[in-house]
Parts: sequence; structure tokens; C-alpha cells
Amino acid sequence: GAQHAMLVQVSVMPRVEDEGEMMAMLQGTTEALACIDQLNEEADTFRKHTAMVAGAMTAFGWVTSPDPRQYIGDMLNAVPVYGRQILGEYPQEAHQGLVQSLKFLLRGLQDYVSTHHPHGLTWNSKNVVPSDRRRSPHKQQARDTEGKVDVREMLHAFDAIVISKVVPFVEAAYALDKESLMLQTDCV
Repeated sequence: GAQHAMLVQVSVMPRVEDEGEMMAMLQGTTEALACIDQLNEEADTFRKHTAMVAGAMTAFGWVTSPDPRQYIGDMLNAVPVYGRQILGEYPQEAHQGLVQSLKFLLRGLQDYVSTHHPHGLTWNSKNVVPSDRRRSPHKQQARDTEGKVDVREMLHAFDAIVISKVVPFVEAAYALDKESLMLQTDCV
């Protein structure tokens, strides 16, 4: 969703220096996180579940951090706090699935940024674009500032995170059949 769209955008442009332009680029992620927080505030059941999800999803704010691995790590370290409480009250497999899939998602995101954005969001600072401008950024051979990150590989890796980590998390939330959790995951 929003994060993927932003990654596509930054893969074809140099670093944005204008704060307003950067805020516009962050709008989709900001709206998704606000939706998740609002649903947490409004939840009348499974409050620990929705609070855990809301806290963990702030990890998607990594795009603003100069040390995204640590940023995500901080969110990952908070999951067990709610996770232990949830599993203490709800030892059923479906609840375990939600907690585990959320940790799995954050670890995957952390691995992704460690590989592709170790010092913050990787921009196309050389403004390298393919000769055929009709080509998708997924097919570009552009490299980051140091010439180490293949844009196509970076976007493919993010798509892989969505398929292998986000989808199981969404499925685990839906398995609990609670509207507040399902709506939160729809924001993701």
C-alpha cells in the first residue's frame, strides 16, 4: 500500500529536502498509522490486542529514521509486553498466531531495512532513470548513492515482505474474528 508507493517514488528521485514535499510523500503511511491508532482507541474488546498492533505498526515510521533497524527493533521489543499479557489471558492457538505473526512481520521488516536501507531511506540520489521512461521502477537498474542497491531488488524484497510476512499477520488477525482487529489490519 502506502509504504510501497513511497518506496517506488523515492527509487526514482533524489532526496527530498523540502519538508512539505516529504510530508506529502509520508501522507499515505501517516494516514494508515492514524487509522490503526483510532481503531485502537475505539476498540471495546481485545484492547490489548489492538494496542499491541497499534504499537507495533509504528515500526512503519522507519522511513523517517536515520537508524531504521534500531527504530523497528524498539517496536519489536514492545510486542512481548502485550504478547505475554494476551497469551496469559487467551492461551488459544489463534491468539498465539497473532502475537507470533506480528513478531515475524517486524523481524522481516527489520531484515529488509538492514539490507536495503541501513542508514535511512535509500534515495536515487544520482537520479538514474532507465532510458525507456515507460518502464516500471521494478525494472530499473538504478543504484543508490553508493551504487550498492538495485532498485528492482529493493522493491521486489519489499513485495516479498508483504506476501510472506504481512499476509500471515492479516490472516492471524482475521482468524480471531474481531472487527477492531480486522479493521486495523485492513489499514496495514
